[in-house]
Amino acid sequence: DTLSANATLTVQGLSKSTLQPYVGINFVGGGDNLPGSLNSTDVAGVALQENWNNLTGFLFDQVALRDAAGAATPITFSAAATDHWYCGTIGSGDANGVLLQGYISTGASLDPFSLTLNNVPAGNYSVIVYSVGFPFQASYEETFSLTGASVSPTLHVKAESGLEFNGSPIFRRMTSTDENNRGALGNYVQFDNVRPAADGSVAISAAWASSKVGNGHQPAINGIQLVRVVEAPTAPSKKIAWVSFHGAADDAPTTAAAAVGFTKAPDAAYTDLLKANGYAVTRFLSRDEADLSSLSSADLVIISRSVASGHYQQASETAAWNGLAKPVMIMGGYILRSSRLGFTTGSTIPDTAATSRLTVSDPTHPIFAGVALSAGNVMVNPYANPVTHNGTVQLGISVNTDALPSGGKALAVNAAVGGANGGMVVGEWESGARLANTPPSTLGGHRLVFLSGSRESGITSEAAGIYDLAPDGAKMFLNAVAYMLVPAVAKLQFTSTTITSGNLKLEWSGGGTLESATSLTGVWSAVAGAASPHTAPASDAARFYRLRRP
Repeated sequence: DTLSANATLTVQGLSKSTLQPYVGINFVGGGDNLPGSLNSTDVAGVALQENWNNLTGFLFDQVALRDAAGAATPITFSAAATDHWYCGTIGSGDANGVLLQGYISTGASLDPFSLTLNNVPAGNYSVIVYSVGFPFQASYEETFSLTGASVSPTLHVKAESGLEFNGSPIFRRMTSTDENNRGALGNYVQFDNVRPAADGSVAISAAWASSKVGNGHQPAINGIQLVRVVEAPTAPSKKIAWVSFHGAADDAPTTAAAAVGFTKAPDAAYTDLLKANGYAVTRFLSRDEADLSSLSSADLVIISRSVASGHYQQASETAAWNGLAKPVMIMGGYILRSSRLGFTTGSTIPDTAATSRLTVSDPTHPIFAGVALSAGNVMVNPYANPVTHNGTVQLGISVNTDALPSGGKALAVNAAVGGANGGMVVGEWESGARLANTPPSTLGGHRLVFLSGSRESGITSEAAGIYDLAPDGAKMFLNAVAYMLVPAVAKLQFTSTTITSGNLKLEWSGGGTLESATSLTGVWSAVAGAASPHTAPASDAARFYRLRRP
């Protein structure tokens, strides 16, 4: 029952939506056995996030809270609590166990108390409140009520201490509205469709129901999580063609992938993420000599990591794919090699095989909006994490480390992960750029490389491309898709000039009008009928050329 960030999931009746962790509060507690705080890189909670705010004691006014990316927020927290303590050791000391250890309360059995998030930006949120109850004994079932902004009626639920599985706490949502329903056990309650009041506050109250209170019981809150509910883009949906081994409309895996335990296409989490954000996604089967005419209705083509590079190596195949006028995102490094589509000048391609962060060359680029960067422009939080299948850790992102041809620009490179360090992970090419394949291709449209999806290990190659993005990586992926859907104005530039047998051959990108003059200060005239490539006699004593848009 754990939500991964930016994933489309249904949890105990929740409608499908894209949830982005925003602010998490971990009450550290107190007492002789003071539990440890969560580290900034610890991932915990129902909606997985890092950078939990560790609040000690029970005086919290004016404590500025940071968000899941570690950035400052205007949000503060206040509570009418008078006690804080330690429930006991939960699980085997992992991050979720630490989250459920410390608590705050009123220190009295029946006294309700209020908790308030202040200065919350306008929007739609889910509020998750964690409670395992106190005293912390596995035999207790304890009833409390929580009310939150825009939530009615009051929810009467039961908190069962522990709820552990193999030594690690699991999360179970409490949904009963029947105070006398003894079977409604759980350790968190979630309020959906919560919108802050006019003053930016979100108020919650907690109290034990009097009929279920035993001696020494008190309402105890272990943590609070504020999660953004991302509204899907309004219709009409942009159409995305997803190119993959797995071409079935229902996201079914290939026979080979199903044989090693996949019940959905290994790359289905990417298409799920796109659908959750309002995009209309159609799968297109990658194959040799594919007929690309069916891609004509797509607004964006994305070539998954889950393809065979051999489908992109014949001269006819590279000409077709590189000549496509549609904007294209490419997620796999193997088809970028000079022996394939030619987006790199060689074939060196080590794997990351570890958690990766990126060094960003241009932090102002729209792809990196909302991503926390260090002073050296390295991602503060991970870009992608290792994934495991059938007990085997997969090999990570295959990163091209050879130089790019002159028309390419590396937007982000891998930072300090083995042999893949410094290799391009995000790169951009404009329409008209020349590539490094043989014979060289000229791009027919805007291209973006966005490497993601783990290389296979111990399983079929048709299982390559398993989703591996961390929350900030997923944010960049959605930013990249939105960026590629904005019509690009190609840069107006000469891409090649050669003289052969007394003739000058000019090639350029970005359209425009070719003009010439016999001196730089002379009269410039349009060259009649000129289009790239243009050949003219090199017989004049001097002649200058320029490109111009009206």
